[in-house]
Amino acid sequence: MAGRPAAALGLAELRLPEEEQATSMPGRRTPHAAHRQWIGVPPHIAKWVGDPTRAWEMLSPKQKHEALPIAGFTAPGPQQAGTIRFVCVSDTHCAASMPVIPYGDVLLHAGDWTQTGGLREVAAFRDWLKSQKHARKICIAGNHDLTMDGSSICDTARRFGLVGSGSAEGELEQLCATARQMVESACALRNECLRVVGFLM
Repeated sequence: MAGRPAAALGLAELRLPEEEQATSMPGRRTPHAAHRQWIGVPPHIAKWVGDPTRAWEMLSPKQKHEALPIAGFTAPGPQQAGTIRFVCVSDTHCAASMPVIPYGDVLLHAGDWTQTGGLREVAAFRDWLKSQKHARKICIAGNHDLTMDGSSICDTARRFGLVGSGSAEGELEQLCATARQMVESACALRNECLRVVGFLM
């Protein structure tokens, strides 16, 4: 394939044009020099590497979604004596209608319980979580649960409309603190480890 132009190989220059860098929204970053070429990404989409939301808006219409059978997961059958049953879910994204969650000893939500981490979304998730009958509940925040991560909230809050442009100092910290307190019926893991002792049968 020597001699073929880069565009024909699916290579794209990821450096943002200077005018876009000058007017970029908060949180947008110019790609590192070592990552300026992606294989298989159309150039008109790759130029939005600093704005993944915009890139996804352009890609998503071409994505195909297929519903997978979940009967074996929502109705797993009787639990064997002397065992601990983990029920694991993720990416619920404020779903208006949730599938039936089977009972177990531990409910593990592996993240993305909201769309952007707004307090109304977090409150809805908290209420749903409280309604579950599992004895132990563990939540691990996902990349959509923005208000659970105080280290990045400055970059993401205004970009996703969680606060206004003229927000007062300390408002972001309070936003995160309120969101974390809302997930009060779960053991939320935030840069922590949990050891589960068990054995294979």
